[in-house]
Formats: sequence, C-alpha cells, structure tokens
Amino acid sequence: MRYFISVFLLILVSPQFQTFKDCGSKSATISDVAITGCVDGICNFTRNESINVKLGFMPVTYVKSVTMTLNATFQFAHGDVSVRLMKENGCDCCLDCPLYQFKNVTINKYIEVPEQFPS
Repeated sequence: MRYFISVFLLILVSPQFQTFKDCGSKSATISDVAITGCVDGICNFTRNESINVKLGFMPVTYVKSVTMTLNATFQFAHGDVSVRLMKENGCDCCLDCPLYQFKNVTINKYIEVPEQFPS
C-alpha cells in the first residue's frame, strides 16, 4: 500500500510571508513546516543555493511507503512563479520506513532553489 504526503508551500509578496497548505495527505497530519532563509516571515533565497525544509507530520495509520511531493508558489509584485521542488520516494531519501500510526516524524531535506526563481 502506498501513501502520499503532499505539502504546498506558499511564499507571499517579495517573499514576505510564509504559509503552507496540505494538498491532500490522507494518511498524515502536517504539523510544522520550517524553511531556512525565512526569519520573522521574511524569506531570502538565492538561485542555485540550497535551503533546508523541515517538515513535521504524524501518520494517522501504519505507512509502508511514502511518496513525497513538495511544490512552491512564490508570489511577487510582478507575478507568480510555481515550481516543483521535490517528488521522490521518502523512504529512499530521508525517512526510516515503515512509519507508525500516531508517532511524530520529522523530515529535514535540503533542496536547491531552482534557476527559474526570480531575482
């Protein structure tokens, strides 16, 4: 049985406000998202540099395998940029599977800021 954990990150206005939205995780509850480069709601990212995304969640059922998808939309005064930052097997990259019901899990994943990120 395969389960999906999906998080949508939204970085707003220049980017000055950060929030996240769970985009359909049926087998886990997302509890926390932290991103390096963001302090007091202001985020500073540079193209082709790595940021650390820390994601906390709790499976609501026993999970044998995980497909992790991380999308981000950066909203700027001159327009939005949407990018897929990650889609991979979580058990291969950063999780010790299986995951157990109601046991908190934290993922620390370094992701490169994509070239299409506005300057």
